[in-house]
Amino acid sequence: MKQRKSLADRVYHSLFSRISNGDYPANQKLPPENTLSQEFGVSRPVLRTALERLRQEGLVYSRQGAGNYVRAPQSTPVGFARVETLADIQRCYEFRLNLETKTAELAAERHNDEILNEIEQALDLLRDATGSQQHREDADFDFHLAISKASNNQYFEATLCAIT
Repeated sequence: MKQRKSLADRVYHSLFSRISNGDYPANQKLPPENTLSQEFGVSRPVLRTALERLRQEGLVYSRQGAGNYVRAPQSTPVGFARVETLADIQRCYEFRLNLETKTAELAAERHNDEILNEIEQALDLLRDATGSQQHREDADFDFHLAISKASNNQYFEATLCAIT
């Protein structure tokens, strides 16, 4: 039986992506919990679980009564400039095309049953999103992350997280 990702995991990955992309810059206050809960279509306890994981990983911090804030990164092993122009977008896609081709090649050679199940779950999320004509950045991220894990090379996973 396939185990699906929890709603909290999906919210976590979406917020992680937004923070990594700079959509929520360092020291910026995140939208209120009510707003985020409605945006993701989840309850506040589910959202709080995702926020707690982000706090544990040092990506956000809370101020009692004031909300959640993005923590300034301490150090980043891999850093990339923000994508701001059409030329940046073209270069980023060019880089990702080469990176993800090699990642997929290694994943095909090195996979195991556990990671194949994770890839299948992520693919199911993508199919559901496509079938319901919804944009699901968490589903797309989960799929690419599972492929990078299957490559059995942590640098592919770290690079994906840095550029996503």
